[in-house]
Amino acid sequence: MDDAYAIRLAKTEFRDAYNKGDVSRVSAVFADAYSDMSSGLASFYGTEAQAVLKYRSKKLFARYRYLEIWQKDANGRWKTTIFLDNVDVPPEMPPK
Repeated sequence: MDDAYAIRLAKTEFRDAYNKGDVSRVSAVFADAYSDMSSGLASFYGTEAQAVLKYRSKKLFARYRYLEIWQKDANGRWKTTIFLDNVDVPPEMPPK
């Protein structure tokens, strides 16, 4: 397996884990000594960066949910046909 393919495979694993809200799989894609220099936030390094990544991911996945559905169009191009990013709220039942 060449390096470009291995990177694409790792990016696929990250995307799939992110889409499933799987914090453990998301963090497994990051190196143990990775550096987090997210814009507008404090920087973290190494084990602290991993802990912060897990914390932020748990918060993100708990608050926001989304769905994308992709289909090929008549010209063979992939296009998003449905995008949903509503907030998860309790159902409102009709009056009895």
